[in-house]
Amino acid sequence: MKKNTKIIITILFMIFAFNPFELYYNARTPSIYQQRIYFDKEFSLLNLNEFREKEKEIFKNKTYIIVLENDTRMDYQNTINIIQNRFSKNDWLFLNENKNTRGENTKNVIMLFEKKEYRSEVEVFSSEIVLRFWHKNYYGK
Repeated sequence: MKKNTKIIITILFMIFAFNPFELYYNARTPSIYQQRIYFDKEFSLLNLNEFREKEKEIFKNKTYIIVLENDTRMDYQNTINIIQNRFSKNDWLFLNENKNTRGENTKNVIMLFEKKEYRSEVEVFSSEIVLRFWHKNYYGK
């Protein structure tokens, strides 16, 4: 092999090994702990007092998950309306809504919201609500 070919192969290997696009996005993304502070603030502004907070966790250092329990067993559609209204009042843009077809309970609804460079997915079950927050750089735009 010629010397130039070896250099080109080495450069290509380094590009694929270090993935410059991922490095670029990670450099522009706040740490998960900074995001957690932001998401906690956003969650408190949503004022979802009708539901009891069950747990909070950070999943794979990318997604902040909050699980709420629906103790009141209020009407399913009413729960969805409350969540959509609270998110929209807090300047979250409603992107879409899908019916969940995974598992046995196909009545679950998944809603997607966006605010600045953040996204939130809300999955509504009959007895609980799962809120997932993440930065758009983690899972694409």
